Amino acid sequence: VLERQNRTYALLIGSELHALGWPHPQAAARMLLAMINEAALAEHRLGQPSAEIREALWDFLQHGGARR
Repeated sequence: VLERQNRTYALLIGSELHALGWPHPQAAARMLLAMINEAALAEHRLGQPSAEIREALWDFLQHGGARR
């Protein structure tokens, strides 16, 4: 079930990233989902939300897709 959801989300996110002009939108969508899944797993292991993990993810999202 989770694998199917990830594929569906990757397609949706990939379409959005394409519309925003991101390079390699499908690959970027898969990477984004992997980062979100890893953040969720890390927080699960901690037993609580982590501001550090969430801020790191947000920082990457703000700067990771920028073309320089």
